[in-house]
Amino acid sequence: MSFVEIATSKTAGSKEIADAQLAVVEYLDFVKNAKGCKSIIQGYEAEDKQIHYTITVWDSYESYTKLHTYSEYLPLLEAVKKLESLSCSSVQNIHLDTDAATLFDCCVVEFVTIKPKEGHSVADVKTAITKIQEATAHKSLAMGDVMGDAESIMLLVPWDSIESAKSKGNAVHAEIPLAVNALCAISDIRSVYAAGLKRI
Repeated sequence: MSFVEIATSKTAGSKEIADAQLAVVEYLDFVKNAKGCKSIIQGYEAEDKQIHYTITVWDSYESYTKLHTYSEYLPLLEAVKKLESLSCSSVQNIHLDTDAATLFDCCVVEFVTIKPKEGHSVADVKTAITKIQEATAHKSLAMGDVMGDAESIMLLVPWDSIESAKSKGNAVHAEIPLAVNALCAISDIRSVYAAGLKRI
């Protein structure tokens, strides 16, 4: 089990993502050295490189909440929020069903947000996802609950590249159409790709 925070931000105007990364080095260094922080990964959305991801992997939710009690933390966070070149658009906290230690040892991770359609439950969706996990050779994908949104499930799928994600993804769908169709029939699905992933 792991606890993962996915922070999404956007660089303003023509600012390069690297500029924003440099501006938050002090904040990230503090978080990276906090007890329980296993790794921090940065990347960008494949379809829009101005959208930037910072993914923090924790050994537990307790370690994540402990971070917020340190006196040094809040001033560093506020300094990041004041950056004119960077606007934070969302933060998602995910309780994963597996250890995420090696999940991000890849170039691309697909973030799949899944919500049950009317008349179906989160339990129904999880059962359908489990059947897909059992039917595919892609064993490294992870499923998790989204904190603050009881109706959402996040599926994280690592890939070697955007090209392999799209081609292999289509191949997987072709191999297990019944399981995938069953999930699509009972849920609304949104998928984005975090590319250029690097540990800091």
